[in-house]
Amino acid sequence: MKTLQNIKDAVTGSTVVISLAPKITLEKIAAVLSTKKLVRMVPNATSFINEGFNPVVFFWEWDEQGKKKLFKLLKKLGKTFETDEAKLESYAIVSAMLPTYFWFQ
Repeated sequence: MKTLQNIKDAVTGSTVVISLAPKITLEKIAAVLSTKKLVRMVPNATSFINEGFNPVVFFWEWDEQGKKKLFKLLKKLGKTFETDEAKLESYAIVSAMLPTYFWFQ
């Protein structure tokens, strides 16, 4: 939240913000920043080699064309899909954190 306060003056209504921060909801981010082009995602370790499994949540103002553009950008990380924000942490536990425990092997 401190970082959001630090960047809020640099963020405009057309700025796209992709948050990788756990626990900070889109609603909390929207309360600080002037843009509503907000996304939360939890990329996993295998995204580093373009084989990730990456859940994405869009704030309510996104239209389908905007989502398609963002998915096109993010597809380089691996499989990216939209989910509900309430499920984001569950995906993080199953698909993002689990591979990091075995990364060194």
